[in-house]
Amino acid sequence: MLSFGKRPRELSWFHAGPMLFGDWGTSRLYVLGLAFAASGYGSFVYVAAMGVLLLVVAWAYTIICRAYPDGGGVYAAAREQAPVLGVIGGLLLFADYVVTASISAIEAFHYLGFANPAIWAVGALVLLGVVHYFGPKKAGVLALWIAAAAFGAYLVVAAFTVPHAVHAEVRAPEASAGGHWKHFVHIVLALSGVEAVANMTGIMVAPVSKTSRRTIWPVAIEVVAVNLILALGITALPIPEAELRLHEGDMLRVVAEHYVGPGFASVASVAFALLLLSASSTAITGMLGIQFAMARDGEIPRGIGRLNRFGVPQWALVASALAPVLVLVFVSDLQGLAALYAIGVVGAIAINCYATARSKSPEVGRRARVGLGAVAALMVAIWITTGVEKPQALVFAGCILAVGLVARFGLRAYRERVHPVQKVPFPAGAPVILVASRGDTWIVDQGYERASEIGAAVVVCLVREASFLIATGASPQPDPALDPEATALFEYARKAAQDRNLPMRTFYDISTQPMAIVVDVAATMGVAELHVGGSRRSRLEKVLRGSPLAELESLLPESIHLVVHDIHEPKRDPDVHGTHDVPDAGPGDGAR
Repeated sequence: MLSFGKRPRELSWFHAGPMLFGDWGTSRLYVLGLAFAASGYGSFVYVAAMGVLLLVVAWAYTIICRAYPDGGGVYAAAREQAPVLGVIGGLLLFADYVVTASISAIEAFHYLGFANPAIWAVGALVLLGVVHYFGPKKAGVLALWIAAAAFGAYLVVAAFTVPHAVHAEVRAPEASAGGHWKHFVHIVLALSGVEAVANMTGIMVAPVSKTSRRTIWPVAIEVVAVNLILALGITALPIPEAELRLHEGDMLRVVAEHYVGPGFASVASVAFALLLLSASSTAITGMLGIQFAMARDGEIPRGIGRLNRFGVPQWALVASALAPVLVLVFVSDLQGLAALYAIGVVGAIAINCYATARSKSPEVGRRARVGLGAVAALMVAIWITTGVEKPQALVFAGCILAVGLVARFGLRAYRERVHPVQKVPFPAGAPVILVASRGDTWIVDQGYERASEIGAAVVVCLVREASFLIATGASPQPDPALDPEATALFEYARKAAQDRNLPMRTFYDISTQPMAIVVDVAATMGVAELHVGGSRRSRLEKVLRGSPLAELESLLPESIHLVVHDIHEPKRDPDVHGTHDVPDAGPGDGAR
C-alpha cells in the first residue's frame, strides 16, 4: 500500500470557532442551573471562579494545539509518552463523550418541556445512531447553523439581562474551605468541550498556532462573559429561591421568559434543544473517531474499526449509540449525570496537559511546561475529589477503563495479523494510470485494459469519505484490512494484475475530503491518466452532497487526463484527452 500526502488544511478560525462553540458553549444550559441549585445566591462566586479556570485551560490548549498541529487530542499527546497512557486518555475522553450525549439529549427535552425527558432522550439517541450509520456529510453544516441560532439567542438573553444585573442578589458563600472546593468541583463540567479544538488541528489552516489561538480565545471569552451575565441575572430573578432551585435543568428558559418574554423563551428553547441534540450527535462522532483511531493503531481489536459502505465503523457505532442509552437507563437525573460527566473530561484534560508538559516538542517552552504541569495537578485534584464525593462516577470511569484495557491486553494476541503488501517495482519510464474505485471491480478492468494498451503501470485507489474527524497525530496510514470492501477490491486487483502481467500497487485512505486525497495521489505519483466511474447518486444526493466530478475537475492538474467510464457502457473507448461530458459523475461517489 502506498503511503504519502497529507489531508488538506481547510479549517479557518472562523470555521473552527463555531464548531468549538457548539461543544463548549452548550454546557451553560445546565451548568448555571446546577450551580444555583447547589449554592443558591452564592452561585455567582463559583461561576466566576470557574470562569478563571476556564481561561487558564484555554491558555493550556493554545499550547497543546501548537505542540500537536496534526491533531489527535489527548490520545495523540499521551500516546507519545506511552501507548497505554494514550489508551487511558482516549478512554476517559470516550467516557466524557458518553455522558455528553446522555446529558445533552435529556436536557434538550427538559428545555422543550416534555414529560419523562429520559424516555425521549433514549429515543433521540437511538435515532441519532441510525442517522450516523449513513454518515451524513452535511450534518456539520447543519450543526453550525444551529450553533449560530443558539448563539444569537444567548446574546439576546444576555442583552436583556444586563439592565437587571444591578438588582442581583449576590451573597458570599458560607462554607468551610473544603465546602468551597466541593461546590467549585460541582460545576467543573463547564470545561467540557475544550478537547474538541485539539482534535481539529490536523485540518486547521497553517500556521496552526495562530489559527488555534484565534479559534480558542473568542469562544473562551464569550463563554466566560455571558456565563457571568446570566449568573447575575439568575440571582436577580424575583422568584423564591426554593422554587428557582427546581429549574436546574432549564434555567435559561426561565431567564429568557422573565427578561425577554414568553414568546421569545419558547423560540429560544427550541434553539437550545436543537443545540443540545447537535451536541449529542457531535459526541457520537467523537466516540467513533476515538474507537477508530485505537482500532487502527491496534490498541483495541481491529474489528471494531471495520467500516460499512458509508465509511462509518459500524461496530464502533453500536457502542457509541448504546453506551449513552445504558447510562440513561441507570442514571436519569441531572445531578447524577453531572457527576459522571466531570470524571471523564477532567481526566482527559489532566492527561493532555501532563503529556504536553513532558513532550519533546520545541513549541513548548520552559514556562509553558511549568504552567501545563500546574494545570494537570489541579485537574488531578478535581478528579480525585469527584471520585471521592461521587463514587458512582468513579465506578463509571473504572468500567470504561476496564473494558478498554481488557480489550487491549486480553485480546491483543488474538488480533487479525495483516501481512505487508509486496510492492512490485514500476518499470522505469513507464506511464502510470490511477484507477479510483468505490469498491467496484469493473472500473479496475477498464483501467487494466487501457494500461495493457499503452504499457502502463497501475495504482488502484480507494478513498473512503468519512463522516467524522479521525484523531490523527502520529498514527499510521489507515489499514484497508479494517474495510472488507477494500480488502476484496485489492485482492481482485492483485489477481487480475497478475493474470495480465501488469505492475500494480494499491492506495487506501479515509478522509472528509476524498477528492483532494485522490488528486494528491495522482499528482504525487505523476500519473498520466485518472480513471473513474460514473456516478450513482440520485438527484437528491447530488443536491445534498454536491457533484464529486465538478470538485475533482477543479482540483486536478491539466497535465493529468481524466477518464470517466460509464457503467452502462463499459465497452466504449474512453476519451483520454479530457473528461466526458458527464456533469454529475466522478470517483467519489467512487472514492467515497
